Amino acid sequence: MAKGESAEYKYDVFISYRHVRPDADIARSLHRLLETFPIPKSLRSSGWLGRSFLDREELTAGDLTDSIREGIGRSRYLISVCSRRTRFSPWCLKEIELFRSLHGDERILVLLLEGEPEEVFPEALKSLKRSKEGEERRRELLAADIRTKAVKSPDFCGYEKLSAPKLGIFRKEALKLLRETEIYRLMAGMLGISYGDLRQRGRERRLRLLLSISGMVLGVSLIFLFCLWNLYRRSVRSERRARQQTAIMILNYADSALARGDRLSSLLIADRAMDYVSDSMEEIDYIHSLDYSILNRALLREPYSGLSLLKTGREGPFYAALEGGKKLLVIGEDNGMELWDIEGGFRERSCSAPFPLVSLAADSESGIVVSNSFDGELLLWDRELKRCQRIGNTGEKYYTEMGLAGGGKFLLGFRSLSASPRLELWDIEGKRIVYTKELGEGKQLLQVLPSPDGSFLAFALSDSSVIEVGLKDLEERVLLEPEEGKSSAGRTMLYSEDGRYLYRCLEDILSIVDRENPSEKKSVELSLRCRSIRGYGNYLYLLASAGSKILLFDRESMEETGFLIGKIARLSNFEINPENGDAVGVWEDRSAAFWSGIDYHSKENKITGEIREMQDADSVKLSFTRDGKYLIHSAADGSILLLDAVGSGKRRECRGRLLSQSRNRSYTLHTDGERLYLFHTGEGKLLRDWELPEEVNPEFNVFSLNSTATVMAVSDTLSANLSLVDIASGEVLSETESRKKSAGEGVMVTGIQFSKDGSSVFAAFSDGVVEGYDGRTGEPNGFRRELESDIVSIVLSEEDDAIAVNTAEHRCRIFSLPDGEEGEELPGECYSLYREGGKRNALGITGNDIFRYTEGEEIHIVPTNNLRQGMGNEKLNSNSISPDRRYLITNTGGDTVMTDAKTGVYIRSFGRGDAERPVSGRAYFTEDGEKLIFDSGTESSSLERVFREEELSALSEKALRGRSLSDEELSKIGRSQ
Repeated sequence: MAKGESAEYKYDVFISYRHVRPDADIARSLHRLLETFPIPKSLRSSGWLGRSFLDREELTAGDLTDSIREGIGRSRYLISVCSRRTRFSPWCLKEIELFRSLHGDERILVLLLEGEPEEVFPEALKSLKRSKEGEERRRELLAADIRTKAVKSPDFCGYEKLSAPKLGIFRKEALKLLRETEIYRLMAGMLGISYGDLRQRGRERRLRLLLSISGMVLGVSLIFLFCLWNLYRRSVRSERRARQQTAIMILNYADSALARGDRLSSLLIADRAMDYVSDSMEEIDYIHSLDYSILNRALLREPYSGLSLLKTGREGPFYAALEGGKKLLVIGEDNGMELWDIEGGFRERSCSAPFPLVSLAADSESGIVVSNSFDGELLLWDRELKRCQRIGNTGEKYYTEMGLAGGGKFLLGFRSLSASPRLELWDIEGKRIVYTKELGEGKQLLQVLPSPDGSFLAFALSDSSVIEVGLKDLEERVLLEPEEGKSSAGRTMLYSEDGRYLYRCLEDILSIVDRENPSEKKSVELSLRCRSIRGYGNYLYLLASAGSKILLFDRESMEETGFLIGKIARLSNFEINPENGDAVGVWEDRSAAFWSGIDYHSKENKITGEIREMQDADSVKLSFTRDGKYLIHSAADGSILLLDAVGSGKRRECRGRLLSQSRNRSYTLHTDGERLYLFHTGEGKLLRDWELPEEVNPEFNVFSLNSTATVMAVSDTLSANLSLVDIASGEVLSETESRKKSAGEGVMVTGIQFSKDGSSVFAAFSDGVVEGYDGRTGEPNGFRRELESDIVSIVLSEEDDAIAVNTAEHRCRIFSLPDGEEGEELPGECYSLYREGGKRNALGITGNDIFRYTEGEEIHIVPTNNLRQGMGNEKLNSNSISPDRRYLITNTGGDTVMTDAKTGVYIRSFGRGDAERPVSGRAYFTEDGEKLIFDSGTESSSLERVFREEELSALSEKALRGRSLSDEELSKIGRSQ
C-alpha cells in the first residue's frame, strides 16, 4: 500500500513492543484497555472499530512475518511501547519504519515505560515529521507516560535488573497509571478530542450509568449483593485453588530439575512458583515446605553435587574452557557456538556459524577460539564470538579432534575418518600448515600432550611409541621406541610440572624419560597392569587395566605407596582435582563416585561418596576447571553436567559418635571407643574428655546427661541398674539398687532421662518396668510402673509433669508425674510431649508417618516421604524433634534426614550414607534450633547450621544474580517433564 493511500482499516491500533517483561505485560494490558474503551456517544461516528493488533509470538526469523505486515498495513494508528530495550530491537524498528512508509508520521504515538525520551526513543521516532502549509517540520510525539516516581529517579537501575518480586510491584504501579490517566491521553490523541474533555466525559458517563443502575436495582439490592458476593467468593476460591495447583506443579518441576543435578534451574523454577503463592491458600504450609526443601537441597550442596545441566542436543557433546575455566564453550543444538557461565549456570551468549560446526578448540588463557565445520572451513573467532576470519580448509575430511598449543599460536588437527589418519599443525597467524604427520594404515593416535611451557607436543601411538615435536623448530624426535607385543590405550602419558620428565605407563611398566637426556630412561615394574595415568603434586595415579583399583606412586621415592579402592567393576573414566588431589571415577555401569582426603600411604582408600547425578548416560569427557572448584562431565545423551567440587554446606567436625544429649540440648556426650568427650553443642567446643571405663561398652550401655552436664547416668549391663557419675571427677556418686536381685537374664536398661532440674532420673527396662530415682543419691523416688510389654524408650514432657513410655508393640503409654496416674495410649512412638493451650500434646511416629495428638481430639496423621524411612531395618533408626517441634530428624544409620513434621515434606539430608557409617546413629538439634549435630562417621560427629527459609531465599536471589524464568522457558520445562 502506498503512502497516503486510503484503505479499509481492520484495526484501530497496531501495538509495537519487545517480548520481554514488563514490556509484554504492559502491551497486553494496553490491548485490553483499547478494545474495551467506552467511546462517547458523540464520537461513535468517528469510525473507531474497537479492535487492536497485538502479535503473540516473538519473532525468530530474519524479517517481519506476513501477518505482522498485514496488521501494520490495516491499522489506523501505531503505539510504540518504549523502554530502554526498545531501541535495540530490530523488529520494533522495522515495524515503525514500515508503518511510516505506509501511513506517514502523523499517526504514531508512544507509551513511555522508563528513561527519558531522548534516551529510549529509537531514531525512527525522534525523526518523525509532520506536514504544515506545504512544509515538513519535526513532529513532537504524543507520549503517554506511565513512569512512576521511583522509575523517574536517577537511581533506578532499569526493569531488566529488578528481581521478580520488585518487578511485579513496579509493573502494578505502572498499570495503575495506564488505567487511571494515560489511556485517556492516548485515546484523546486518536479520537481528536482534548484529554481533559475525554476524562470529564468518562466521569460523567460513569456517574449517569451508576445513577441509572442504582434506580433499577434498588428493590433487589440485598439479593443482588448476596449473589454477587457469593459468586465473588467462589471465583476467588477457584482462582486461588488454580494458582495453588500451579505453584505446586511448578515446584514439582523444580524438584525434577534438582534430581537431575540442575540446581540453578531448580532455583529459577522455584522462584517462579512462589510468584503464584498467597498466604490465604489452603495448602500454604505445604507449599512453603516444598520451597524450603528445594532451597535447602539446591543451595546447601555436598562436594561433587550437580550444579547445572546443559542440554546441547548433540551426541557426545564437545566443550572447551575459557577465561581460566570460568566460561564453557560448546557446540549448540543449532550447530553454532554457545558460551556458558559456569558459576551462574546460564547461557551468556550464542552465535551462528556460516556452516554447521563439527569441532572446536579454545585456549583458556589467550581466549583464542578456532572452529571446524562439516565443509572443512577453519575459522578464528574474536573474544566476543561475533566476528571470525578464515584460516584455511582441511580438505575433503574435517578434523574429528582439535587442540591449541603454544599459547594459542598453533592449531593441532587430527583426521581419523580416513584410511590413512594424520596429524596437521597450523600456524594460526600465518594461516598455513607447518607440520604434517602421516600415521600410516592401521595406526592410531592415542594421546596428544602439550608440555607445561607450551614448547613441545608429545604423541602416543598405538604401536606404543612416543614422538615429541618442538614447536619452535618443528623437529621431531622419538622419546620411546615401539615395543612389539605391547599395547596401550587412553591417556598413558604425563609431563612433570617443570616439563623435564615424561611419564608413560605401558601395561605393568612405568617409563620415566629425562627430556634433557632421553637416553637416561628409567623403567619401574608395577604391581599391576595399568592403562591410564594422572598426576597431583609428587604422586601419580595409575588406573589398573582390570577392575577399578587406582595405584598411587610417589615420584620422589619411585615407589608404590597405596591404592584407591573402587567397586567391583571397570572404570571407564577418571580425573584428578588439581586443587586438592581428589579423584573422581565413572564406571562402565554408569555409576560415579569420588575419593577425597586421600591417604597416599594407605592400601585401602575407600570411596568417599557417590555422585548420583552422573549416572544417567555413558560418560564421554570428564575434566576439572583450573581452580578445581567445578567438575565438567559430558555424556553421550548430549548433556553437559556442571558439578560443584567444593560444596557449600559448612560444618564443624566433633570427635566421637553421639551417645546422649542433655535435657536442655546444651551438651552432648561422645565416644570414639576409647575415650568419652563432652561438647558444648551450640559452639561445637570440647569441654572435657576422659578415658572410657573398661566395664563400659557404648554398644550396650545407655547414657544420659543432666542439664548442667555435671552428672552422667550410665546403665549397668550386668545388674540392669544405673551408676550416677560426677563428670568433673569421674567418681561414681551413687548406684541404684532396686533391680539387682530381681533382674532376670536378658533384662537391660533401654532408656534414661533426667528431669530438667536434675533432681530426678528415670530409667526404662526391656522387661516392661519404668522407675524413677533421686538424681544424686540413686534412691527410688516413688514412681514405678510395670507394663506387660517390653519398653524401647521413654520421653519426659517439657514441663516434667508426664512421661511417655514407648513399647516394643509400637504403642505409647502416657503417665502423670509424680503420681503415676495412667493417661492416654497412642499408636506409635512419642518423641515430644508438651502442653499447649492448656491441653496435653504429643508428636511422634506411627508406622512410617508422623502423628500429632491433642488431648480430647482425634489423632492427626501426616504422611511422610519414603526418603525419611532410611535403611533396611527401621528399628535401628533414631528420631528426635526440633525445639519448635517443626522438624523431625531421623538418623538412618547413614544419612541424617530432616522432615517437616507439620506437612511430612522431605527437607534435606545431612551427610552421605555409605557402608562405613555406623549401623545405628543419633542426631540432635541445638537449644536454639539453628544447628544440628549428627553422627557422620564411625567415630565422628558433625555440627551443621540449619538455615531459615528467609535466609535461603536471600542466598537464592544472590545465586541467581537477577535472572528470572520467562513463560517460554517455563513452558519448555513443563513439556520436558
